[in-house]
Amino acid sequence: EAEMIKASGHTEIKYEEKEPTCTEGGNYSCFECTVCGYSNVEYMQREPLGHSYVDGVCTRCSAKE
Repeated sequence: EAEMIKASGHTEIKYEEKEPTCTEGGNYSCFECTVCGYSNVEYMQREPLGHSYVDGVCTRCSAKE
């Protein structure tokens, strides 16, 4: 006869939301489990915004074109 074992549940490391910049990606709030290794980090990634140039200067970070 099989014995039912209660699941231990996730023990999470939480990652706070990080806004993307022109050149670096960010992420939405996400977590990784230290027990089983499950992570939703890869699904929560945000691409870099890219520069938005007006008159040769980025309106987000002031980089010159």
